[in-house]
Amino acid sequence: MLILARFRAVAVLLLSLAALAASFGCSGRQMPTEENAFAGLSLTEYLALTRDAQAFRVSTLYEPPRVDVGEDFPPGYELLSRDPVTLDLTQNATDYQGFDTALAIGLLDGGLRVYGARNCSGVDANLPGPVRNMAWRAEARYLAAMGDEPDKVYVYDVAGCSRTHVQELPGAVAAIAVSPTGDDLAVALADGQVLLGSATGRLRPALSTGSVLALGFGPDGGVLFVVSAGGGVQLLNVHNNEIIQRFEAKGGPFSSARFQDHYLVLTAPDGRRTAWDLATHTQVPFSRKLAQYQLSDNQLRYKTWNGVLHLKPYAGRPEFNVDYSPLHRLLRVLDLDGRNRFYDQDSGREVPAMRASDWTAVSTNAKGNFCLDGRCYVLTDRAFQWDHDTLLCRHVPGLGHFLWWVKSERPEEFSPLPDHLPERESILEDEAVIWGPVVPPRDFP
Repeated sequence: MLILARFRAVAVLLLSLAALAASFGCSGRQMPTEENAFAGLSLTEYLALTRDAQAFRVSTLYEPPRVDVGEDFPPGYELLSRDPVTLDLTQNATDYQGFDTALAIGLLDGGLRVYGARNCSGVDANLPGPVRNMAWRAEARYLAAMGDEPDKVYVYDVAGCSRTHVQELPGAVAAIAVSPTGDDLAVALADGQVLLGSATGRLRPALSTGSVLALGFGPDGGVLFVVSAGGGVQLLNVHNNEIIQRFEAKGGPFSSARFQDHYLVLTAPDGRRTAWDLATHTQVPFSRKLAQYQLSDNQLRYKTWNGVLHLKPYAGRPEFNVDYSPLHRLLRVLDLDGRNRFYDQDSGREVPAMRASDWTAVSTNAKGNFCLDGRCYVLTDRAFQWDHDTLLCRHVPGLGHFLWWVKSERPEEFSPLPDHLPERESILEDEAVIWGPVVPPRDFP
């Protein structure tokens, strides 16, 4: 089926991406491999190429599956539709910092990747052990993270993809944060001590408090948010170490916290999430915008905003069952996705479901097309043909296009509009078919 051709195209794409990624990497430090073929790109390029590799590629639209000469195509058909999808980004991720314009990923082997205005396919020295407690902002020059050593924080210069400093702390570290520019670093120790200072210099004691779940700088970098597992939030003035405000986040206790753009996202042990606006210090509804990136079982994923072309396979050969209600002048079609759809006999347009007691089976041809009371109806259109290979299409408005290949007895060349598929608002044969373009989104979702 089409999906086989899609996988062949993906393999070719990955080979070309390895060469492309090398041209974007930091000083050629790390040559791309199959694992990091997408490294060294801007976030837009990274997401767009990942989408193209995992979603349907229009270039494969008219590629039939390979069969031996004289053989029919194997059973199976697919639904081509456009919906938001979840992209698999990195399989060995342990931590991340994701924004609208940039993304940093920490890896199991202690490596780092950055996609954005500054990008790194790798760094000159990995962290010792899996990356954790990563702290970074989209415009920040410096990124801080920890490995398997409980009392050390490693600072990297994203502009040069290099390790520049190691902060050795007087105890185990519970949380870290960097300012919007990356110049300032905050560290919370397990005993409740909070330290502040230059990311590449000395840190000074700034606050003594209870256990800390997370740290995060405000949008302007002048305020540090200190969050406890119970939901208590303290706002510390980084210039004079004074507490300027305290508030209690509702819904606690919390098991994790993440600072994302201008928001603080708190997650309870049962998975419930609460969001706070750092600029207004008010609770806001948790939105999909705050959950575009997901990390689970070392797999980092991204949920697209816009619809992406993708294929859903179905087993078996396409079959239609059509019934007719003379009393209601209604047609009922048991469609290829297993759902019943109803059509007005006179207009051929889809109508809401209706009960009837006089259903009578209607005979159809192999394509599901049929005639009734002197009028003919079309459920399947020919979308493309080259020689004996014919692509058939069943269009369902609002759902997508069912596609499958068959062998035709007579060879022919039929391609009314390249990269277009037939669309029907009415299944009446004498209603003109519209040819709609099959185009992917221009930018990354």
